[in-house]
Amino acid sequence: MASGMSGMRWIAACAMGGVALTSVSSCVGLFELDDYQGVAPELCELLRTCYGDDFYEGCLERVTTHLEDADAELRAAYLQSFADERCLESCTSARRCLDDPPLCDGGHADCAQDEHCCGFLVGNTACDAGSCCASDGVACSADGDCCDGSCDGGICGGVACLVPGEDCDEDFECCTEICLRGRCSENACLPDGSECIESAECCNGFCDENVCREPECKPEGRPCALGNECCGGFCVPEPNSELGGVCSFGECLPPNSFCNQDTPCCTGRCDPKFNRCTDECAAVGESCLQGACCGGAECSDAGCLCRPDSFPCTDGKDCCSGVCSPNLVCQSDNMCNVAGDPCSEPKQCCSERCGENLCCASTQCHNPCVVGPPLHAMCTTNQKKSDCIQQICQTSPSCCCGGWDDNCVGQFSQCIGNACSMPVP
Repeated sequence: MASGMSGMRWIAACAMGGVALTSVSSCVGLFELDDYQGVAPELCELLRTCYGDDFYEGCLERVTTHLEDADAELRAAYLQSFADERCLESCTSARRCLDDPPLCDGGHADCAQDEHCCGFLVGNTACDAGSCCASDGVACSADGDCCDGSCDGGICGGVACLVPGEDCDEDFECCTEICLRGRCSENACLPDGSECIESAECCNGFCDENVCREPECKPEGRPCALGNECCGGFCVPEPNSELGGVCSFGECLPPNSFCNQDTPCCTGRCDPKFNRCTDECAAVGESCLQGACCGGAECSDAGCLCRPDSFPCTDGKDCCSGVCSPNLVCQSDNMCNVAGDPCSEPKQCCSERCGENLCCASTQCHNPCVVGPPLHAMCTTNQKKSDCIQQICQTSPSCCCGGWDDNCVGQFSQCIGNACSMPVP
C-alpha cells in the first residue's frame, strides 16, 4: 500500500470520523472532485493485496477508464459513495465498492467476471459467456435477459429468489446463495470455510487462521484433545501433537500432520523424508512413475489403479467398488445400499439416510421448487418444508427414490400453500 495519506485515504479517514466535520459531504469537499486519479491506484492496490494479482485483472486501467468516461455528476456521486462506504477500510468494503456505477456495467455489457456487472453483490447479475445477465430467480422481461436463457413467468429460471436481508432456511433460497443465521446475506462477505485475511471479510465476523469460521471450534490441522474441539468433529491421534491429536475432516490425519506410514493420512501418502502427510501423489488414472499413488491405490504401467476398500476417496470413481461412503472411505457394493435401494435402518445406506418410504435417500439437496435428484426431509431445516417432503416421500416414493420431477414439485408447491414461482415462505 502507498505510504502517507493520499486524497482518497483522507476521504476514507474523514468518513470514519478521523476528521470532525458536520457531514461526509463537507468531508468530500476537502478533496477536489475532479481530481479522481487517486481512486484507481488506491482501490486496485487494496484489492490486489486482499485477493491476489489475478482477482480483478486490468484493475488500474478499467477503474481509471470508467471514471474518465463518466460524466461529472456520476463521478462526483461515486466519490461520495467511496467515502460513505469506506472503500479503503477493509477487503470486503473494497470489493463492495466495485458494485457502484460507473465502475460496474448494466445488463448485456461486455464482462470478464461477475464483479464487472452492477448488482453482483446481491446476486442479481452475473457474467456469463462474456456478457452481464440476470441470475436465476431474478425478475426478467425476455429470455435474453437471463443467464440461462429462460424467462419463465417473469422470473429467470421460473423460481424467485430471496434478496439479502430476507429470512431463509437454506443457501439455495437466496439470490446470493448465502443463508447466514436465517437471513440471506450479500456475497461481498465470505461464508464459513472461505480463505480470508481479516475478520471484516467474513459474514460471521471472525477470521481464524486465514479461514472464516466460528471461533468456538478448532480448524483442521490444529492440536486437539477432545473431538468436540474440532470444527470437523474429528480429533485424530497424532504422535507429534502437543495435546495428543490433530483436528481433521475425517478419521484420518490431514496434510502436514506427523506420520510414520501412509495409512493414517487422509491423502494416503506419508512423505518418508519429512514424516508428514502430503497430497503430493498421483490420483487414480494418473501416471505414477514419478511418485506414489494417492490413497493406497496400486501403481501399474497404465497409471494408478483404483483404491481398495477402507482407503480414502473423494467419489466413487476413486474406488474399485465404485462406492465412496459418506465418511469418504471406499466400500464394497455389498457393504451399503445406494440411493433408491430398500432399507430398514440408516446404517444400511451409503448415504446413511433411510427414508420413511424405506428406500435409501440421496445425499444431494436442492431447491424443492425445481426438478432435480431425489430429495430427503433432512435436506431442509424448515419444519414445514421438511414435513411436506416427508409426506410426498410417503405418497410418491419415486420422488425420494428415483427423481424429483414436475409432479413432485407440484405436490410440494401445493403443500406449502404457495406457488413455486414465488419465494417459498
